[in-house]
Amino acid sequence: MVKNIVIGQKVKPSLIQRSKELRQNMTPEERLLWEQLRANQVGGFHFRRQQVIGGYIADFYCHRAKLVVEVDGGVHNEQVIYDEERDDSLRQRGLRIIRFSNLEIQQDMTSVLEMIAAACQGTVKDTHERYQEETTRDIDVDEEQKELFSEKISAGSRTYFIDIKKSKEGTPYLVISESRKAEKGYSHSRVMIFEENLEPFASALKKAFRFLESKSTKGG
Repeated sequence: MVKNIVIGQKVKPSLIQRSKELRQNMTPEERLLWEQLRANQVGGFHFRRQQVIGGYIADFYCHRAKLVVEVDGGVHNEQVIYDEERDDSLRQRGLRIIRFSNLEIQQDMTSVLEMIAAACQGTVKDTHERYQEETTRDIDVDEEQKELFSEKISAGSRTYFIDIKKSKEGTPYLVISESRKAEKGYSHSRVMIFEENLEPFASALKKAFRFLESKSTKGG
């Protein structure tokens, strides 16, 4: 068991106050997830929200499972280095971290809860470990039941994944992921485009490629 987190941790008063403020002003996605995690609803595991850990504040924390769950909104794209340093500090304490985007919370809560339950049981690796594995292996089409198509693109220090998957409800959606080497480990970002937006997204991409082709032709 990880010591001195829930009890026995020396915490600055300012950090305690900040944690209280974050609990009172949770994002809509954090509130949605909290409604599913509270009162030991996930496999009997007890979660705390906005838990102070070693100078940082975790969105959700399960002491028994040594698990931190983070909900990544737009602000996380602007603080990549900070998140990497914070995650590294948490892992040094023996904790695992799994992250979910706002869209995953909004569109596929069932899969989110299934992954959290599996992580509590120790059968799912944390986000950093899973992305590191993905950057070193080729992904085959139809490798997973929910995966309809997958393509991996390596470009120097960056690796891109283009996946078409199927939700629990059977509707397809597109996932575009990027993994790149950073100062400490890897930095990851992901965009999810769901069924109702697939057609306009594809149309916009076609226009962008036509524009690039025209520029290339003029330049040549």
